[in-house]
Parts: sequence; C-alpha cells; structure tokens
Amino acid sequence: QLLNASKAAELAETVLDDPDAEAISDLVRRGGGNPFLIVHQTELDRIETDFVQPQLVDAGPEGLDVLRMAALLGTSFRVDPLRKAAGTELVNRALDAAERAGLVVPSSPTSTMEFAHSMTCDALLNGLTSIARSELSARLIKALGTDDAGTAGTRLELLRGLDSADRQEIAAAAVQAVEHAFARRNYRLAVQHFLDGLADEGEEEGDLDPAVLGRLSMGLARAYWSLGDFKLARTQ
Repeated sequence: QLLNASKAAELAETVLDDPDAEAISDLVRRGGGNPFLIVHQTELDRIETDFVQPQLVDAGPEGLDVLRMAALLGTSFRVDPLRKAAGTELVNRALDAAERAGLVVPSSPTSTMEFAHSMTCDALLNGLTSIARSELSARLIKALGTDDAGTAGTRLELLRGLDSADRQEIAAAAVQAVEHAFARRNYRLAVQHFLDGLADEGEEEGDLDPAVLGRLSMGLARAYWSLGDFKLARTQ
C-alpha cells in the first residue's frame, strides 16, 4: 500500500539521521510513496550501482532502461511490451545479459520473465528520477495500447504515476481493468481497480465522464455483491 505525501514524509523523517526539509523531500520523491523504498534507500542504491549496472555494461545505458521498464511492469513481466517500447534487438541483448547474471529468469507463460529477487526490481525503480520514470512509463503505456484487456491493470498503475496523465484516460483504463478482473472472478482486484480509477485524494469526481463513472460504480457494486458485502453494494 502506497503512502500519501504526509505519511511518506513522516516515515522519511524517522529514517533519516539528520532530517531537514530538503532531505525529507528527496527521500519521499525517490521512494514514490513506497514505504519499503523509503526505509531501504541506501541498500537499494548499492544493489544497482555495485551489482546490477556492472552486469549490463555490454548493453549500455539503454539496456539499463530496459530493465527499469521491466521493473515498472512488476516482478513478473511480459517481454512483448518491452520489445515494442525499446526494440527487439536491444531488449533481447539486455535480457540475455540480465539472465546470464542471474538478475532475471524465464517464467510461465511463454514470453514472460521475472526478477530472481524482488529487491533487484525495487533497486531499479529506486534509481529512477521522477522525470525518467515518467518518460519510461509513457513509453510502456504506448506499447501496451488499449486493445488487450489483460494489460489494463498495468496501464492503470502506470497512468496513475504520471503527473501529466489525463483523468479520463485513467478512468477508462480503470473501467477496462475492473471488467477484466470481474470476468476472471477476482472481485477484490476489481474493487481495488475501481478505487484506483477514482480521483486522487482531495480532488472532485465531477469532471469525470458520467458514463465512465457509471460503469465504474456498476462494476464496484457487482464486485461487492459477489464478495457478499450487500450493504456496500447497495450504496454504489
């Protein structure tokens, strides 16, 4: 569960030896609201600089970006979106080097890989500036497209991390993600996608397309009903 800005700042203040406003702000920014990243920042810095980067020398800086995009997709990731975002030759070279180094391993189904250790994934994300993260996320969002409902949850998460993301686009991705989760009978995930698709804390929902908001609300009601929470289902 990601922390909001005030909670993240409180945690950062307890972690730092000599906290000042600038240091707290930098740690919160680099942690991205993830409490694990905030607490283990120094260790993650060492993992990337001392272990990950030396293994990808032959693939160059672009190869490191491939691994960072993979980390944005999660500890387990599909290779096809990476190839669309960065090119087949570069992705194959970077993943081959990462696999030889034991950073990633093949997974199931075909064309899926996963990080051998979750901390490697966390370290790669930790090394991203906010601008670099936005740029790589935008490339992935374009590569994922809107046709495959199975990637809607990933698109939704990436869109929510973009400062420039259009709220209507976020809501539309949430609708698709909710419907896909419901089709798979993963009702708890459907509820989470619905909540992710709503306005950020402190913002109003009134500027959302009523049809999109209606589909989200209907999906939430169906999910709560399927979970047996009839009281919440009736309030949606």
